[in-house]
Amino acid sequence: MEKTEAELQKRLERILNEKDKSIALSYARVLNELRAELAKLYEKYEKEGKLSYVEMARHNQLKQLFLHIGEILSDCTDNTRDVLEELFGETYLEGFYRTAWAIETEALCALGYPAVTSNVIKKMLNNKIQGLTLNERLERNRKKIIHTIQTEITQGLVKNETYGMMAKRLKKTLEGDAVKAMRIVRTEVHRVQEKAKHDAAEHANNSGVVMVKKWNNRMDERSRPAHRAADGQTVAMDEDFKVGSAIGSTPGELSGGAKENVNCACFLTYEILEVQKPTDKRLADVTFKEWKEKFDNGKMKVALDIQFFVKIPKEKFTQYALNPLKSPDKAKAFESALGYNLNNYQDLIDKIDSAFDKNKLKQKGDNGYGMRYEQIMDIQGPNGKTAKVLTAWIDNKNSGDYRLVSAYIDKRKGGNNESENV
Repeated sequence: MEKTEAELQKRLERILNEKDKSIALSYARVLNELRAELAKLYEKYEKEGKLSYVEMARHNQLKQLFLHIGEILSDCTDNTRDVLEELFGETYLEGFYRTAWAIETEALCALGYPAVTSNVIKKMLNNKIQGLTLNERLERNRKKIIHTIQTEITQGLVKNETYGMMAKRLKKTLEGDAVKAMRIVRTEVHRVQEKAKHDAAEHANNSGVVMVKKWNNRMDERSRPAHRAADGQTVAMDEDFKVGSAIGSTPGELSGGAKENVNCACFLTYEILEVQKPTDKRLADVTFKEWKEKFDNGKMKVALDIQFFVKIPKEKFTQYALNPLKSPDKAKAFESALGYNLNNYQDLIDKIDSAFDKNKLKQKGDNGYGMRYEQIMDIQGPNGKTAKVLTAWIDNKNSGDYRLVSAYIDKRKGGNNESENV
C-alpha cells in the first residue's frame, strides 16, 4: 500500500500547487480593484498628491469605500470557499477509493465498499474543528481582513499618505491574507485525505481484515518536534495516537487546536495483520482503473448524488432578501423572526445548505429553464428563535445543479404560501 500512499501524496501536492496559483490570482485581482478604487479617490479629492481623512469624511466617501471593500473581499472569500468545496469532494473520493482498492488487492478479498454519498462530503464540510466549521473559519478570516484593511486605510489617511504609500499598505496586508488562505486550503484538504484513507481502512477492519495504522512524519525543518517523535507509532484502528500532549485518530484532527493541526503534513500508512475472509488470488492483478470500472457497475464517478451540487448565490441575500434598501419587508421579517441581516448572511446560507433535502422538495412546474421546487425549512437563527423559511429552487437542465432562487420567512399557518423569485 506504500505505492498507493505515494501516488496520493504526489497527486495532492500537484492539485494544491494549482490551487495556490488560483488563490494568488484571486487576491491579485482584489488588490488591483482596491488600487483602482483608491486611484479614483486620489484623483478626485487629493491635495498636493495626498488624501486626508478629513477630506474623505467631508465628502462622505469613507463609508462608501469601506462598503465596497467588504463586497470585494466577500467575493474573494467565496472563491476560496468554492476551491475548498471542489477539492473536498475530489480529495475524499480519491483517498477513499484508492485506499479501498489497495486493501482489497493486497488482502485478496472483496469487502463490499459502499459508494461515497454527498452526505459524507457535507459532513466533512460541516465538521467542527477547533469549535468552528469551515465556513465559520472563512467568515471569521473575512471579517478580520476587512477590519485590518479598513484600519490600514484610516491610518494612511490620518497620516496624509500618498497613493503609492497607501498602495504598499494594501499590498502587504493582502499578501499576508493570501498566505493564510492558502494555509487553510492545504490544512483542510490534507485533513480530508487522511480522513478518507482512515474511513476506507476502518471499513476493512470492520469487515474481516484486521489492520493497524502507523503515524509518519516527513522529518523536515517545518515538522513539530512532537510530531517527529511520533513517527513510526503504530496503533489499532480504533485507537488514538498520542502525539506529545495531543491525541487523535488522524493527522489534522488532533486535540490541541491550531497549534497541532495547521500545516501538519504528517500522514498515516496501514498494514494488514490478518485476513479473516475467503480470498481470491485474481484480485492481486486488478489495476485501480479496472477496479474503478467494476465498482458499483461503473458508477464510482457519479457516487456523489445531486444533493451535493447545491448553488446558493449570496446575492440572493446581500442584494435582496436581507437588504433593507432592496427588499425592506423581507429584510425586516428575517431580522425580526431569526435575527439575520447583512452582517451574518453567511450563517443563514450555511443553515439553508445543511437543511436542503432533495427528498423533501415539492415540484412547482417547469418554467422552460428547469423544474422549479420548494422546500420549507425549520431554521434556528442567531437570536435563538426558530422559524419556517420557504426556499425556492430550480433544477438546471444543463448542469444538474439545484440553485436557490428565493427565500423568505413563511408566515402562513401550515406553510403553504407560494414562492416568489427574488
